[in-house]
Amino acid sequence: MVSRKNSLSIKGQGALEYLLLIGGAVLIAVVIISLLATGIIPYGNQQVQGQVQLSQEEICLQSGLFTPAECAAIDAGLPGDFRNFNLSYSSGAPQNITLSWVWPGDDGILQGGTIAGYELRYSPAIITNSNFSSATPITGLAGASPLPVPGPAGSVGSYSITLPPGGYYFGIRAFDDVVPPNYSANVVTNHYP
Repeated sequence: MVSRKNSLSIKGQGALEYLLLIGGAVLIAVVIISLLATGIIPYGNQQVQGQVQLSQEEICLQSGLFTPAECAAIDAGLPGDFRNFNLSYSSGAPQNITLSWVWPGDDGILQGGTIAGYELRYSPAIITNSNFSSATPITGLAGASPLPVPGPAGSVGSYSITLPPGGYYFGIRAFDDVVPPNYSANVVTNHYP
């Protein structure tokens, strides 16, 4: 016969094992989604250049581990800020300027992946978060080539442009694929000369 004390101990142990099992399953699901979103584990066409990449929300939904509402919450954060926004140029007129940067990660709990897009602007005045929208988009210049497609987080991107002589400030910010888009918290800037 099992004593009352042992019976309670067995029930308590079963509940603890159940909680550990559920917690472990959730942890494994988060790790798998993180690996899929960062590309460490290739999924579908995510790592094939020239094809559409899956968003974190799409990866989450396809995993079947979370509800649509939970997956939508994953994609609710801000994308990261650009890093190492550098500028190089050739002397003379016109000025050939090359901008380079490190691509930020997408948003949410995963912070890997690829941003949906970005804006690159220039102005003769200092560019800040508050006046970024009033600066001129680089793509609005006559003869400007299209901006490069965003790369995976941590990879390097660059863009070259020819401008008439003068002083210029450049600003760049990322946005994600939610509607309306979330923009990175900070505009990253550089200037010439």
